[in-house]
Amino acid sequence: MRKKKNYRDNQPEVELFTWCKDDHYLNGNVNFLPGKNRIAWEMVNWELYAQGYKAAGDYVVESITEFSQPVAHSLVYPVLFLYRHYLELELKSMIENGKQFSNSNIERNLDKEHRLKKLWEWCREILENIRPVDDKPPFNMKLIEDGINQFVKLDPNSQNTRYPRKKKGKQDTQKEIEQHQVHLGNLKKGMSLISTELENAHNWICITAQYS
Repeated sequence: MRKKKNYRDNQPEVELFTWCKDDHYLNGNVNFLPGKNRIAWEMVNWELYAQGYKAAGDYVVESITEFSQPVAHSLVYPVLFLYRHYLELELKSMIENGKQFSNSNIERNLDKEHRLKKLWEWCREILENIRPVDDKPPFNMKLIEDGINQFVKLDPNSQNTRYPRKKKGKQDTQKEIEQHQVHLGNLKKGMSLISTELENAHNWICITAQYS
């Protein structure tokens, strides 16, 4: 005789993705703009994702500062990844909004491209193509490029801040990485400057696209 199945058999041991009326500020909407307008949804979410990673990096550094915990040697990796991923997503968002001003084959390659150097190359092309007549754009191009280049040197393709090993073909090999000393407080301040200039550049792309 077949054993009657208990509905609890399908219940997970722990509920990870739930909604709670208490502590409502801890509730987060994933893909919170579903609907028919997929293009608008993607546009909003590029920026939403980018700002989320930036804010997460800031909060981690602030928590270390607030509690004066000597954990920077381990938290430096997720903090660097969060800030680096913010840059990747922000550049992709800018490229998505300004691809009409590019002569490169961006449409086919954007989703699978993770190298900051290449993404900045596409983004810079867009920014240069919409450079104002008086040659004074409302953002600091050099500051943005300096910050991105430092991340390119540290983690060019989003691997060094995530894994202690890298893959060479199908075989893992020990990484040979130049040692860096990172003061997370200074990193946070620098990222604030870069994000401000990226926001100014992004706004310039959107305004130009709107009136083109």
